[in-house]
Amino acid sequence: MIVEQKTFSEAAFLLHISQSSLSKQVMKLEQELDTVLFNRSRRQVSLTKEGQQVYEDALRLLAEYDTLCANLKHLKKQACEKLRIAMLPVFSQYSLGHSIQGFLKHHNVQGNIQEIEERDLPAALQEQFDLYILRGEYEAFKEYSAYRSSEDELVCVVAKQHPLARKRQLAFSQLQNEKLLLFPSYTVVAKLCVRACEDAGFHPKIERHGRLETLLGAAREQEGVVLAMKGSLAQYQLSKLCIIPLQDTLKSCLYVYVNPSSIKKAGLRELLDYLQNAGEIKPVEGS
Repeated sequence: MIVEQKTFSEAAFLLHISQSSLSKQVMKLEQELDTVLFNRSRRQVSLTKEGQQVYEDALRLLAEYDTLCANLKHLKKQACEKLRIAMLPVFSQYSLGHSIQGFLKHHNVQGNIQEIEERDLPAALQEQFDLYILRGEYEAFKEYSAYRSSEDELVCVVAKQHPLARKRQLAFSQLQNEKLLLFPSYTVVAKLCVRACEDAGFHPKIERHGRLETLLGAAREQEGVVLAMKGSLAQYQLSKLCIIPLQDTLKSCLYVYVNPSSIKKAGLRELLDYLQNAGEIKPVEGS
């Protein structure tokens, strides 16, 4: 400030301190450095040769300090950055879920993961999550970047005592007289099953809708045939049950939808890169 204003009085005025106080601070600095920083012989002060060197070094140090502060601010922002992820209850049954949990554990990103049912999707959209992990494609996400993840196939699950358990493979037409145990009617999987039955020429006899654990229990009691995605069965104890592939393979994918308003988040971009490098997701063309 003194260098710019060339007088102690002007510098003191702009710094909102007295001239004597400013002079004392300069004198104290000169004593610490054991050198004279200013020529005071004229009305306007000027830097001595030593003062000029100190001034240039001080400017460089201040610039480096500003850089240090900016870097720390960036790191703190990353450390505090939070990602809100909405996903179906099946999330934990696939490797994608384990990869995301692993990323959050070892990176400076805090994840808030919330399970949602497909019927709750409109409300979840209003909450503006950063990521949505869902099964199938949705018109509501046409403005979002989309990534395709785990592909899975539909299978039948029956009790080992069930007559169908002897079959190596089943066609949907063979389920015409069977009582079906399906996921809740609003789910993509349940709709897929009903549509497949209708395409095979019959309307399905639905014994009950429910969560997979409940349906598997009912199948053990020979209450009917479960139609479920093969990957979602991995974490369950399947004793007394038999998995039968379907002749006409029906597949479904998990999709990761990225909120366009969140794409600038460094932690989100880092997560997407991590998942792509791990082979968990691939961009959907045109999204």
